[in-house]
Amino acid sequence: MSKSPSPATDDVLGLESPLEALETSSDFRGPVEPMDGEFCNDHFALIYESPADQFAAVVPFLRQGLERGERCVYVTDEASEAEVRAALRDGGIDVESATESGALVVETFQDTYLRDGAFDVDGMMSFYEDVIQETTEEYEAFRLAAEMSWILEDDVSIEDSMAYESKVNELFDDEDAIAVCQYDRTEFPAEVIRDVVRVHPHLIYDNTVCHNFYYTPPGEFCGPNRPAHELDRMLGTLLDRTEAKTELRDRKRYQQRQNEIISDPCLLYTS
Repeated sequence: MSKSPSPATDDVLGLESPLEALETSSDFRGPVEPMDGEFCNDHFALIYESPADQFAAVVPFLRQGLERGERCVYVTDEASEAEVRAALRDGGIDVESATESGALVVETFQDTYLRDGAFDVDGMMSFYEDVIQETTEEYEAFRLAAEMSWILEDDVSIEDSMAYESKVNELFDDEDAIAVCQYDRTEFPAEVIRDVVRVHPHLIYDNTVCHNFYYTPPGEFCGPNRPAHELDRMLGTLLDRTEAKTELRDRKRYQQRQNEIISDPCLLYTS
């Protein structure tokens, strides 16, 4: 089946896509640009503390997907379908038209994550593979915004849910797919949010888009040597941040010296 026309059909789907969607929103700040490195894919965690924070991120994320000719799926939990559609409508999205065309789909977590009666990590990976393949036959990409509070209430182990998040990273590395997993910080224990941070390459928190230097790749997070890998990563991050601070300090000193010379050129001839 031929793909639907869009103003961005010649664009290469990449990390720039969701970052640009947030960059164009005046509500956001932070390093909204592509990140160099091997651990780079389109998998975000949105950590929010109110519906206003939540939809300030989700609305531009989905709006851009629709503008690019992608199929956008929203999975509800805390928010009702009516609330989601109202927020999207308030954000300038023609919800009725997008829904009628099939470009916008709003589903419940029961119909997605628990569609077989129970949550199964490998089953979800197979499900995503099928959905992405089917979607990209007609649309430019698959874009997902999923509320995740259901894992606290439906007999889902935190270990399984974090393993799922980690495996999404592997899957999305090779697919035209983008996801924002939404976590309500007021509902989840701190230790769960900590692991959420570890398994997402990119974070959205407090109206800030962050490249996540706490991210742990799937092979390390799910592997038997996780403590050793985490220690290596912590120490490496410590060295990197110290080096960056030192470089910034030296640049400030250099700039200060240049400003002094501009103000008093005679200083150029002093030691």
